[in-house]
Amino acid sequence: MSNDWTWHGKAGHFIGASRCCFRLHTAVGEYRVSTIGCYHPGDSEQPHPVGADRLYETMVFRNGPDGSEPHDWIELDAHGYYDEHAAEAGHIAMCWKWNAR
Repeated sequence: MSNDWTWHGKAGHFIGASRCCFRLHTAVGEYRVSTIGCYHPGDSEQPHPVGADRLYETMVFRNGPDGSEPHDWIELDAHGYYDEHAAEAGHIAMCWKWNAR
């Protein structure tokens, strides 16, 4: 189990992340947990799904050797949510899950 968590101020995945109002990104030991949501592409006032009819999602990737970027973009785990509170709680839960590995 690692106690080495680093919080990042940017999204850790999703090409449209700059258009997401919700972004959490945490390096947990040798893993990277990224949650995005509230996606507003273009001039849209209403949030759009970020995949499979969900407004928020968390994905986990393996860190690269220096920890600055993912080793690759193969997702190890993922979960979707429909609201911000569930996404935040889900991000933390995913961090603890992968911290235990």
